[in-house]
Amino acid sequence: MRELTELYYFSPTGGTKKAGMLLCEGISWDVEAVDLGKKEEAPRQPEGDLVVAAMPPPMQEMMDEKLGAFRTVRGANELFLG
Repeated sequence: MRELTELYYFSPTGGTKKAGMLLCEGISWDVEAVDLGKKEEAPRQPEGDLVVAAMPPPMQEMMDEKLGAFRTVRGANELFLG
């Protein structure tokens, strides 16, 4: 299992967060969840072993500005779906 997985999510109804947490809790000892729907929550450089971004498909374009920070992350465990 991984030490730390960071979950960056946008979940207006809670379902996407729940699904993301289930995935992350199954592969990591510790999960740090960041709600991208909060305006005061600015993107930052991820520090975990793995970063997961979860959001409903219609919201991907709207959240592209916040997710843009992930596009510059380079590492051995890099995987960006969006």
